[in-house]
Amino acid sequence: MREFSYSATPAYRAGPMKQQTVVAGHYSRYGAKWGRAELPPIDFDRLRGANPLAAVAGAAVKLVRAGNLLKGACPFHEDNSPSFTVYPDQRYHCFGCGAHGDVVDFVMALHRVGYGEALSLLDGGQLPKVPVREPSGDDRERQQRIDEAAAIWANSGPLSGTPAETYLRRRAITIPLPDCLRFARLRFRNACRPCLVALVQSPNGDPQAVHRIFLTESGGKADLPGGKVKFSLGVLAGGAIRLSPVAPEMGLCASVEDGLSLIELTALPVWAVTGDPSMDKLFLPDAVRSVVIGHDADQSGRDAAERTAQRHLARGLRVRTLAPLDGFKDFNAELMEARK
Repeated sequence: MREFSYSATPAYRAGPMKQQTVVAGHYSRYGAKWGRAELPPIDFDRLRGANPLAAVAGAAVKLVRAGNLLKGACPFHEDNSPSFTVYPDQRYHCFGCGAHGDVVDFVMALHRVGYGEALSLLDGGQLPKVPVREPSGDDRERQQRIDEAAAIWANSGPLSGTPAETYLRRRAITIPLPDCLRFARLRFRNACRPCLVALVQSPNGDPQAVHRIFLTESGGKADLPGGKVKFSLGVLAGGAIRLSPVAPEMGLCASVEDGLSLIELTALPVWAVTGDPSMDKLFLPDAVRSVVIGHDADQSGRDAAERTAQRHLARGLRVRTLAPLDGFKDFNAELMEARK
């Protein structure tokens, strides 16, 4: 194994959502301190209809539509990735700090006011709002791709005893294989083919795509026109194949095979993407403070590592780049030689 420093300090995880208290038709985590008799006589359904959460939150947070959801940087903690999500049912949740609630909770937290004052601000029209953009045809198409990817993932199964496991073991990968990798038989190019399926997760952990590697029954790469066997479905931007749990120091790689190989060679926790063009687009959680960018030895790999390094340096992270040993094109080639 290569000599390599790795800090195994556990990463921060948001705690479970607290039980909410019902107060006069308004579900609020702040409601317990308000007796029913103290509530102002207000029609909350009317108030919420006049103040959609997306319109109120959108005045404080730049929200970007992702299918039926709206996402942005959380206003309640230092957030370098879009972990704040607004749902169609007019509720929000932050996957970074755990903040959640409806429009009243949002106003209370943002302006640091009590429940009654938040109602008054909303009812008096004193808060800025922005127009809410409805989903476009592109948004619906994007969501359809995500849904198709989710269906493939849901119908995939464990790797054990499959051609996908054989494929990875033949590449000298001996570590326990992570749950983000599954096996499926998928129809592709007029045939049902064995396939390694990798889950691509968004910065907040939501599934957003699958990456497919088509194989033979014996665990080799499929013989497809042009030699291409890797295909993605869904939305790749910002996402990663989480081969390891998040940690303060993370390794990054451009493929599943190289990512697993880097774990074996260095003991680093590693996330992978679906190719060099996706490397610098990956978002990392705030818990990550240091990155090791593992790259191929070719020019494309070096260029991708440089772009990625500049991006994370600009975020204030510690950054190192790591190439395969001389004479090897990638980490899997290095690992396979080491296992001979």
